[in-house]
Amino acid sequence: MNSLPPPVPSGFEQIFGTNTGFNLLTGPFYMKVEGDVAIVAFRIEQQHLNPAGSCHGAALSVLADNLGAPIKRMMGLPDVAITPTINLSLDYIAPAKAGDWVELHASLLRRTKTLFFCQGLMYVDGQITPAPTSPT
Repeated sequence: MNSLPPPVPSGFEQIFGTNTGFNLLTGPFYMKVEGDVAIVAFRIEQQHLNPAGSCHGAALSVLADNLGAPIKRMMGLPDVAITPTINLSLDYIAPAKAGDWVELHASLLRRTKTLFFCQGLMYVDGQITPAPTSPT
């Protein structure tokens, strides 16, 4: 019997444009804004996994690359405004697995006339790192 995936958490909406092109292969991605924090998120599915069964780092980087959508919302820019990624740097500190809900919470560090600079942390099911497992 196939079970339905867990629902998207309350307050998230699908990011404009993530149902086209490359994002059809990597998403769907969701967003929300909480005060001065921009959040992008997705649920890890089979297509996001590497051969070891963990979320592929490239899938997490694509999530981060979609951060422009909630930042534009925070800045009052239209969804269709072009916000190319100039630089993206990630440090992976813990794995995520199929079914996990991954969120990137980012804050705006600086905004110029044509660019904005952000930093953030990714959470897996609300945690920065998974809970330790007890030895069996």
